[in-house]
Amino acid sequence: MVPEYLIRLLQQSTAPAVIIGVVGFLGAMYFRRRDENQREQLKESLAQQTEEFKASLEQRDLALNTRIRNEIETAFSKRLWVEQRMWDLKREMYFTLANGFHGISSDLCRLQDSGYLTREGATVEDERLIANINTTIANCGSLIGQAFIVLNGDTVDALMEFEEEVNRLTAQAEGSPDPSYCEHLNDAAKTAREIVIRAATKELMPPEVALAP
Repeated sequence: MVPEYLIRLLQQSTAPAVIIGVVGFLGAMYFRRRDENQREQLKESLAQQTEEFKASLEQRDLALNTRIRNEIETAFSKRLWVEQRMWDLKREMYFTLANGFHGISSDLCRLQDSGYLTREGATVEDERLIANINTTIANCGSLIGQAFIVLNGDTVDALMEFEEEVNRLTAQAEGSPDPSYCEHLNDAAKTAREIVIRAATKELMPPEVALAP
């Protein structure tokens, strides 16, 4: 807005210098006010763009953090699933081996008590016990390959040593009853069972529950 005293000055004056001076003053005021308005608009625009940029960064960071968190949770879930499956397989194998060696030892004791090695011929019960022993020995031996991958070294060594002892005793007996066969095989089965139980206790139970070796 032009001040009233300038308007009166222009109306009363006819001197070119006065007119030019007033016009120049008015022009300077106009451009100064325009510059101030433009600066204010620029500041508001920059402030708005800054806020929008910050919001964009926050949104992008939020999306990135969400994606990273989801990836971590997915990887963790997969790891837990694999560990659970490995634990289940270990438990199944340890139980199979422990029960197998216990069964071999029990059947050998029954075979000894029946007098199989001190009499001629085998009864039906003797033949059943012998078949059970041979089947269980074969089942335990079939787990050696998996044991190399899943079970600890002590268990693998126990399986291999038991298999070697079975082969040695079988070759020594050469198909004829040997009074020491059942005793030695029973000792080998008990030793293997103790190793398996100790390893299973260590690997399957929480540290505060596991028994000392």
